[in-house]
Amino acid sequence: GGGAGHAEPVDLVSAFLVTVAPDGKVEAGLVGATSN
Repeated sequence: GGGAGHAEPVDLVSAFLVTVAPDGKVEAGLVGATSN
């Protein structure tokens, strides 16, 4: 889904979800999937 330090083995799924990163930022999963 995204966020710094996220290990996402299901990025193909999480890419379509909105993720709340550990730093508290909310980002689009599509962006997070590509930038991790």
